[in-house]
Amino acid sequence: MALFGFRVRSTDRDSAGDAVRMQRLADALSVLVAEIEGERSGFRARRERAAENAAFSMAALEDDGADYLSEKVDDLTNSMSRYSQRIAALQAQSEFVVGLLDEVGLFARDYGIEIRGSTTALHRTGSGY
Repeated sequence: MALFGFRVRSTDRDSAGDAVRMQRLADALSVLVAEIEGERSGFRARRERAAENAAFSMAALEDDGADYLSEKVDDLTNSMSRYSQRIAALQAQSEFVVGLLDEVGLFARDYGIEIRGSTTALHRTGSGY
């Protein structure tokens, strides 16, 4: 519609543009959550393997007095500690990004912007470490 020589865009076009932007943002945040969760899962598996190896090495050290295993146990213990620290950092990152994703959902709802699926369904979260 032209008013004094200026054209006004349709509200449908504006709404479609808003929806595309919010969807891209929600999708990007969902990808980040999945990446973080995948990395965290990998570190949990490594920590579990290190714990199992440390337990077997400790048993051998206690049973056989194999002093050469003492250094291996120390290395495994240090690795488990580093893995736990990284898992905690990834947990904090995941919670932060999930919070952003939830905010996108609230914003979209408040402004009547439709995005695919609920934002809580767009991400998956793990718990603990």
